[in-house]
Amino acid sequence: PLHVASELQPAYDGFVELARRLERAQSDKQRMITDISHDIKTPLTVIRGYAQAFRDGMVPPQSVATYAQALCDKAEIATRMVETLGAYAAMEHPEYQVSREACDLAATVELICDGLEPVAAQRGCELVCTIGDGPLPAQLDVELMRRALTNLVSNACLHNGPGTTVSVSCGRAELHGDARAARVLVADDGNGIDPELAARVFDPFVTSNVARQVGKGTGLGLAIVRRCVELNGGAIELMTEPPAPW
Repeated sequence: PLHVASELQPAYDGFVELARRLERAQSDKQRMITDISHDIKTPLTVIRGYAQAFRDGMVPPQSVATYAQALCDKAEIATRMVETLGAYAAMEHPEYQVSREACDLAATVELICDGLEPVAAQRGCELVCTIGDGPLPAQLDVELMRRALTNLVSNACLHNGPGTTVSVSCGRAELHGDARAARVLVADDGNGIDPELAARVFDPFVTSNVARQVGKGTGLGLAIVRRCVELNGGAIELMTEPPAPW
């Protein structure tokens, strides 16, 4: 065993912990690269196969429309993956520019929810928006808020299915003694989140899609939500029980 002088023990312990964090970060980076490669390679492999079939004249006339639609579908999946990864990488960059402006948070949330109602309806879900009394002045990057709410609502609909009610509420909520604080709450009456995922749900590439089936999510949606909230000067947390009244 390594013996360290008592006065050097704090520095030694700090060095060991730093080494462990670097090792974990390297492991996470390798896992992320592997996941990205898998998720993008799968639709591209299908696209290449179908394109080669067209090139070689191997597609029966009666199957042309089916093959063409499959190409479009896989290309759309790959495009969404690349766009999502690009958005995440951009927001993680230290020089990412946030464009905050003075606005009414309550009115902004209500307007965004109006635009999300068709998104929920397409999946057979209902979106209910509840806004507290009075305006909520805020300095906000509206597009970041829109992306965050869109990802949260879409995620709730995708993982719970038809018949789910998704609710978005916005109002004042005292935080650390600050009566000017506000809270935006997104909830649903669906299946809930696997307890094994709950502690890491906002980490990148965390997904309940164990088999990583293409088109079932990249595991970046909630990581992007967290970053959007942080860039707007807020914080986000997962609550497994209903919060206290406003």
